[in-house]
Amino acid sequence: MSRNSLTDKEHSIGFENVAKSVGTRLALITINNRGEIVKRIAKMKSPRATTRSRSIPLPEDAVAVGQSWSFPMTWSFPATTERC
Repeated sequence: MSRNSLTDKEHSIGFENVAKSVGTRLALITINNRGEIVKRIAKMKSPRATTRSRSIPLPEDAVAVGQSWSFPMTWSFPATTERC
């Protein structure tokens, strides 16, 4: 099956809500100077909406050119048997 989102009138099964959200603000997010999310206001209702952070915080001290840092974290996503 082939789909063309520019010319097809109908959207692929499972992507109807994605198509509705194109061009719409999904959330208003405030991030502090370390990259931590301090406030999140959902602008669109979604059954799969999440309030989990998806940013990687910066270290407290300045980072020199060529220096690296790490921030271990685990993200988990629900398993699904749905097919799109």
